[in-house]
Amino acid sequence: MAVSPQKTADSLTADYGSYVHPNKNKDSPFSALLVGVPGAGKSFVIKKLAETHPEHNAVILNIGDLMYELALSKYSGVITNRDDMRNKLTQTQQETLRDEAIKNVAQKTQQKGATYFIDTHLTVENPAGYLGGVPPAFFNTLKPDFILLVEDTPDAISRRRTKDNNAGKRVRDPNQNKIDHHQRLNRLVAEKITSNANIPLLITGYSPDGDEGAKKDAQTIHKFLKENATKMRQTTN
Repeated sequence: MAVSPQKTADSLTADYGSYVHPNKNKDSPFSALLVGVPGAGKSFVIKKLAETHPEHNAVILNIGDLMYELALSKYSGVITNRDDMRNKLTQTQQETLRDEAIKNVAQKTQQKGATYFIDTHLTVENPAGYLGGVPPAFFNTLKPDFILLVEDTPDAISRRRTKDNNAGKRVRDPNQNKIDHHQRLNRLVAEKITSNANIPLLITGYSPDGDEGAKKDAQTIHKFLKENATKMRQTTN
């Protein structure tokens, strides 16, 4: 019998009460965990934010890309694309790659005046079930100010995945029921983490495909940053 999203979320977030909210001064760069199921359009939205609101100096750092670079080096001949990491490596191997990538990302988020969006997955589906994308110890390493969760309808995500599959870009499951399950799990995990860690959660998405929808989501993020910047810097060094 399939495990409910609630039970999975509980098991993946049991230790997040140990998160220490970052003690940053007012000039420190902002950082957010940028999360969403594959195909939700999160990278496209942040690129549109950078285009329409350059004052935020938005920078995307992709943990998956860094994991893939490490995997190509460590498992030459076994890994030929990013999906191989989920399908051919053990959970322990995936976790080791993730942890190394997170350390590398933490060292890149130091530029004054920047807003870093750390593109990752709260949960990663693999043959063994779900793996937590950012464990508590490394949540403290990344020190995000908030979580940005990008969602969309299962139908829209399925269409994007099918398009990518047909183009040979990635191999992703377009099953809408599985997409819906994964999105519900992600939302539960995001809500529990932000509650335990006492940091904000912004959920956006469900806008029309294309530039206009991305602009709408970018405006939502811009408004959130303007309204919450001071609040997220109430604790200073």
